[in-house]
Amino acid sequence: MPPLAFRPGMALSVAEISACRLDGDLVPVARDAYAPRGAPVSPAVRASALEGWLPSGCAAVGVTAAWIHGLLPGEPPRHHAQALEGRTPRRTWRGDLTVHEWPLPEGDVVRLGGIAVSSYPRTWYDLARRAYGDPAEREARAAFDACMSRAEGARETLAWLADKRGLRFTARLRGDIERALRTR
Repeated sequence: MPPLAFRPGMALSVAEISACRLDGDLVPVARDAYAPRGAPVSPAVRASALEGWLPSGCAAVGVTAAWIHGLLPGEPPRHHAQALEGRTPRRTWRGDLTVHEWPLPEGDVVRLGGIAVSSYPRTWYDLARRAYGDPAEREARAAFDACMSRAEGARETLAWLADKRGLRFTARLRGDIERALRTR
């Protein structure tokens, strides 16, 4: 099965990707990943665009997961990854990647395009935590507002929050989601 998104050096060389881009056969889906023209850009395609970016033993989280889930219009300038529970992430030195070492439970992870990504409810919670904790976080705030403006995933997130004890801001987020659902 061919990859969902092509990066130079994977299935195609830089020259082949350049030629396909010039011919209009490939369109950009991320900074350095391309997909066939006409193919729907789905969460799986955006996730597969990060293959090779994320260190092994990590999942895409925060604004990166929000972009993958389709909550942000464009790729964030800085990607975020988090160590998976029971795995030690490989050290990666990239200026545009932040690796959070606090373990992410496997139950909060989904696989999209072969890449580990925080689930929609976990992503919503992570965005809320950053937006509530630091109001100056523009990217997290924009993605959090996008979550709050959608009804999809709200009930699933409420159920996820009901199971979480001891996490900061769960009561506040639950209240905000319930108010948003009542006003729709």
